[in-house]
Amino acid sequence: MARRSLIIGAGPAGLLFALLMKRRHPHWQVDVIEQNQADVTFGFGVVFSQGALEFLERDAADFYRQLMPRMEAWPIQRIVHRDERVDIDGNGFSAIARLHLNEFLQALCHEAGVNLSFGRRIESLAALGAADMVVGADGLNSLVRGALRDKFQPRTQWLTNKFAWYGTSKVFDCLTLTFRTNEHGTWVAHHYRYSPGMSTFLVECDAGTWYRAELDRMSDEQSRSYCERVFESDLDGHGLVSNKSLWRNFPLLSNRHWIAGNTVLIGDALRTAHFSIGSGTRLALEDALALDRAFGDAGEDVTRALAAFEAQRRPVVEKIVSAANASSFWYERMADKTHYAAWQLAYDYMTRSGRIGDERLTHMAPKFMAQVREGRQHAAFFGDTQRVTDPFDRTSSVAHEVVLDLSQRYNCARILFDNLGAGRADKTAVICGDTHLSYGALCALASRVGNGLTTMGLARASRVLMLMPDTPEYVAAIFGAMRAGFVPVLLNTLSPAELVAFYLQDSGAEVAIVHGDLASLLEHESVRASRLRHVILVGETHSVPELALTSTSAWNDWIAQQSDVLNEADTHRDEMAFWMYSSGSTGRPKGVVHLHHDASYTHAAYGERVLGIRESDVVFSPPKIFFAYGFGNSLTFPFSVGATTVLLPGRPDAEAVFTTIERHRPTLLFGLPTLYNALVSHANSEKRDLSSLRLCLSAAEVLSGELFREWQRRYGLCIVEGLGSTEVLHIYLSNRLD
Repeated sequence: MARRSLIIGAGPAGLLFALLMKRRHPHWQVDVIEQNQADVTFGFGVVFSQGALEFLERDAADFYRQLMPRMEAWPIQRIVHRDERVDIDGNGFSAIARLHLNEFLQALCHEAGVNLSFGRRIESLAALGAADMVVGADGLNSLVRGALRDKFQPRTQWLTNKFAWYGTSKVFDCLTLTFRTNEHGTWVAHHYRYSPGMSTFLVECDAGTWYRAELDRMSDEQSRSYCERVFESDLDGHGLVSNKSLWRNFPLLSNRHWIAGNTVLIGDALRTAHFSIGSGTRLALEDALALDRAFGDAGEDVTRALAAFEAQRRPVVEKIVSAANASSFWYERMADKTHYAAWQLAYDYMTRSGRIGDERLTHMAPKFMAQVREGRQHAAFFGDTQRVTDPFDRTSSVAHEVVLDLSQRYNCARILFDNLGAGRADKTAVICGDTHLSYGALCALASRVGNGLTTMGLARASRVLMLMPDTPEYVAAIFGAMRAGFVPVLLNTLSPAELVAFYLQDSGAEVAIVHGDLASLLEHESVRASRLRHVILVGETHSVPELALTSTSAWNDWIAQQSDVLNEADTHRDEMAFWMYSSGSTGRPKGVVHLHHDASYTHAAYGERVLGIRESDVVFSPPKIFFAYGFGNSLTFPFSVGATTVLLPGRPDAEAVFTTIERHRPTLLFGLPTLYNALVSHANSEKRDLSSLRLCLSAAEVLSGELFREWQRRYGLCIVEGLGSTEVLHIYLSNRLD
């Protein structure tokens, strides 16, 4: 009896493998089963980069020779931004109609003796009969993968951008990315011709733009009409053609295992690669070639062949998918890049995956790089695209008064991590209830956070929303994110859900680190219009928010998987370090961006000159870290000198504050007039032991003379009063004891 190879799915991967398997082992029965009809496919064209076709020429030369005359080809790629065209020489592509590619492969399979069965809906694998090998080539919604989910262990992460795949009779010169903006937001069209009379025209936008445009309420016809208006000048009067062109989110699919017994996955059933690098079909065809090569080495030993396929193919696939994922995340942030010049956007695009540097790009695209070099001569901060112009005049008298000597390459997390070099690894950095965390342990935890965030595909200066009470985890999250080059966004824990959704959209945060008690604040419907892709839940969670397209991890599990060693990101002192939000007293709260040098400046100006803070101090600030005042009190000032900070996660009522002081014996107390009033008014407050304190500070409100004198009478302590703001990061006007 002939041995049988059963292939589920008649896309390019399934058909090519069937063809190669039948040619290699003519005596095998090779069956391909497809639920759609032979002349049905979805989408329009398939595009390959110039280099991506080399694998076909090498491994399937006869197929390559027959395929190339059927394809459209061009030697450049084009970026259009603000109606300016930038051509990238040496970045050529080829394309073919998806249906024509399938029909070509079908014809070759028929000639080779492959059994093709179309229009056959599969209810279960068992119904297909016994087979020596089963190949799941049935795409993203794979029945094979679903039937053996426990074996393959798939994982899907969703991108937040929306896209719709259209066609058009407008014939374009080459693969082009056209960026447009309107009153609703930022759009990009990926378009290229795939036949002499048709082009693919894929429209993409971020979630916020999509919802503002109300595309969620439009029919297919209305959506097409809207997109035709956005790209009217590019379509030249040609309309868009739909082929089940639904708006979708792209899934980043992977499988922990590729093989389950005699069953293997290939193509999109195995993993997806974002369309922005044109590698989905390329990877699928390469899978087919690699699986065939494995049989060339293993003969008819299925077990050996499948094991060799995964061992040899996985490293290659993971490298390409990593680049594809980096490319996909670039598009998630494209709205942040609309202020770039056209050449600068094109350069940022070409280097988005991290695999191409100037030397390689100059060799590949010399004309384009000549344009880049010309542009660089006139661009400020080209090497530091995240750098912010600092309005502080370093030549002013104030600059000489407050000595701040920082190198240009500076990262704010050094405020914490420099304590390791100063020999304080074993010294207590944070006290929170029963928890005492040393500087060494805190830096290790922060490093784990930074490494964990790095695995999530974040770019330099990507924002990380933090909705946390004052705990060691919060401190580690802030410094770990900054050390890795990301930007914490610190939120008031009393914010309503609607405002949290606004903060997510306004900041563009892709990750949120949230305490379990506050997780419900992410459930507002407007969160769907943000870029949020990952949520890390800290502490016990009574209910996990149901967030479409968002992955959720538990802090302890997430942290345990990360290394406790993290190299510092090479940030400029004028790059963004963290965000806070103003109180919103004149309308919506406004994001306040603080740079890497800002915290050190507040220490030099206030921590040294007013507080005279020293390593032996123990600092206690009931005002929370998400306030600029609390941030300096609890983090900047104590860590800058290797002192200890005491955190109070809960509500800072009078009894809690007194208890904390008596238990942990701080030397510096930061408060507000409201707090000092509450302490004075508290029952038996005169009998409470505040003898450890050497200095008391107040801000935010006017401190009355009566309260000042009463506090001094009771405890023998003066209160130093100051005036500050979120924008300045701490107090900018203060009295002093002297």
